[in-house]
Amino acid sequence: LGGSRSLNTLEGESHGGLAVAQNLHRSVVTNSALGDQVGHSNLAALGEELHETSDVDDLELDLERVLEATELRQAHVQRHTQVTLKEDAPKFNPLKATGHFLRNRAAVGATLAPVGLFIGMYGAQTALQIMFQSYFKNARISGIIGMLSYVGLFLFIPFVGKIVSKFGKKEAITVGACVSVLAYILMFILPITPDGKGLALFVVCQLLNAIGGGIGQCVSWSLMADAMDYEEWKFGTRNEGTTYALHSFFRKLAQGIGPSLGLMAATWLGYNAALGANQTIEVATNMRYLTAGAYLLSAVLQLIAYGVIYNLDKKTLAQMEKDLGKRRDDAKADLSKIIGGED
Repeated sequence: LGGSRSLNTLEGESHGGLAVAQNLHRSVVTNSALGDQVGHSNLAALGEELHETSDVDDLELDLERVLEATELRQAHVQRHTQVTLKEDAPKFNPLKATGHFLRNRAAVGATLAPVGLFIGMYGAQTALQIMFQSYFKNARISGIIGMLSYVGLFLFIPFVGKIVSKFGKKEAITVGACVSVLAYILMFILPITPDGKGLALFVVCQLLNAIGGGIGQCVSWSLMADAMDYEEWKFGTRNEGTTYALHSFFRKLAQGIGPSLGLMAATWLGYNAALGANQTIEVATNMRYLTAGAYLLSAVLQLIAYGVIYNLDKKTLAQMEKDLGKRRDDAKADLSKIIGGED
């Protein structure tokens, strides 16, 4: 037993020795673990180096972006500096621009004409309504007769280009204004009685005025465009916004003043609003003459505006367009030289 135990012990020892010997690979495993740790450490270190390299690249890229942003900011500052330098240019002066409008005969004439038209047209509204109600006793036909004012517009639209080319805008529109004045003088002096014959004479006068005013309806806005060029030609400036604003303002002012003036005149001549259409024959007759007088005033104002104040006849307009064309060509040539010098 003892031997056996000894053998067992030896065996155990030998097994122990073998175990130690056999466990050598575990030591290798342990060393391998250490190697793995070292390996991982090396890999980690390599990763850190790669990460640091990446960080350096990112820093370089960030530096490039910062430099680009700085360059863009400098370019923006340069552009802003150029805009700042232009602040020394003359600033817009509304009072001076209004003064130029009032000295611009073409703009004043082209504005006074519609002002006269609206004062007469809207001023006659009250008297015209009473005239058809109390004088002709036929209020329904007034709307149809009112549409006659567009006859001249449709009549001249196909021929306005040829008429303007041959005679000129000022000349053609002034002749038309003379025809309108004649029409309303006839309306004032002809025996327009409160019957069918008188109504027919009234219609004829309105047709004659429509023919006279038709050319003006076709070219009136083009006169304002010529007035802009006239300001540039005469004063060396273009205040288009101010000129159009004042033109529109005076037109709307006339549209507001006209009805008030007409009502005041009708009341002065005996019109009683409480009676409505049941005015006396005397008041109705006064309304017949007030209508003709308001229309005549409108036509006379238009004739003064186009024939006297508006100063761009065919010859002057041609010279103005020639001079402005030369100025603009010279300006383009100077700009081309500047651009070519920079290149």
